[in-house]
Amino acid sequence: LYYCQKLLLVAAVVAFAMASCENAESLIQKGQESLQQGDYAKAIELFGKAEEKNSVEATRLIAECYADSLFEGHSDAKAIEYFTTATEKGDSVAAYRLAKCYEEGIGVLQNDSKTIELYTMSADKGYAPAQGKLALVYSWGLFGEMKDLPKSVDYARKGAEQGDFDAIAQLGYSYKEGDGGLEKDPQRAVELYQQAVNGGSMLGKIYLGGAYMDGLGVGQNTEKGVAMIKEGADAGNIIGEFWYAYTNHPHSIWQTSSYSPEVAIKYYTRAAQKGMGSAMRQLGHMYYHIYYDKNKAADWYQKAVNKGDASSACNLGYMYENGEGGLKKSNEKALELYTFAAERGDKVAMYNLGQSYYYGTTGVKIDRAKAIEWYKKAAELGDEDAVKKLKSFGVKIN
Repeated sequence: LYYCQKLLLVAAVVAFAMASCENAESLIQKGQESLQQGDYAKAIELFGKAEEKNSVEATRLIAECYADSLFEGHSDAKAIEYFTTATEKGDSVAAYRLAKCYEEGIGVLQNDSKTIELYTMSADKGYAPAQGKLALVYSWGLFGEMKDLPKSVDYARKGAEQGDFDAIAQLGYSYKEGDGGLEKDPQRAVELYQQAVNGGSMLGKIYLGGAYMDGLGVGQNTEKGVAMIKEGADAGNIIGEFWYAYTNHPHSIWQTSSYSPEVAIKYYTRAAQKGMGSAMRQLGHMYYHIYYDKNKAADWYQKAVNKGDASSACNLGYMYENGEGGLKKSNEKALELYTFAAERGDKVAMYNLGQSYYYGTTGVKIDRAKAIEWYKKAAELGDEDAVKKLKSFGVKIN
């Protein structure tokens, strides 16, 4: 009996020694096998042992377990804790996952600046999905960021080179628009959209739907285009929501015969709730021009301005200048908003500043030289009123 007990003790010691000698990669592999079997508790135990061996990947995998809604022990708080630890140790995937939590307010308060900081950290470490995300951000001006088309193209190229299909779709959109120094090439855009769609990118499908709406790079097919965009909208894609709203926006170039202002409001609101300044601006337009509710218009324009939307700042400036929408007339506020918008590239705001300095409105002294300077800036961006003004002064336009 003593001999048998001794053998069992030796076997236990050997088993413990073998387990303790097991490397992190082996433990992670076994943990992933446990996950495939639905045994989250065992997976976390194994990942925990790998983490003790200084595996940052294991830390992130523990976070992913707690973030998984299928896990009975699901905990957003614990997921955030482990994602944060892994991010601080330099894990690019963890930084991306943590960014999404800050973007959507999962387990933490929604925070635009933190979202951008984390996506940038992940992208700059070479993680392709983060690069694709930032390409979208700087193309559309999301999360309060100013549009930066060269930066968008740069991130799109980096992500596309690694095979990220959303990045490929975004690069296609840049070719369609001629952004960031690219020559406009609708055919190339459609090729990239299709490549993205073949890879499962909903963004690619939405952009391809837009191509069918415009008839750029493909034959025009409004019905097909709307269906593709709506699919993206109903899947919760922010660009899909924005564009599907636009197909229902009265007087828009994509207005369909079955358009519905109520549907436009519904889908713009969905995109706005995700922090899209452009959607907030469109809601402002809807309430100002369609529903004639200037109080609501002013409210939405202000929300868009808080997200850095330049065009909304111009519109809100006009409302302050004229005392509309329940706003107390304020030349000072109008000038502040026009300047904010103009500095962010809004040509109408530039024209309005030209008017202010030319006629001495919005509380500024007449300064014709400064007025012409702003008219020129607006004209260079294609503002027709500014072009007419300059021609009337006999000023040549480059």
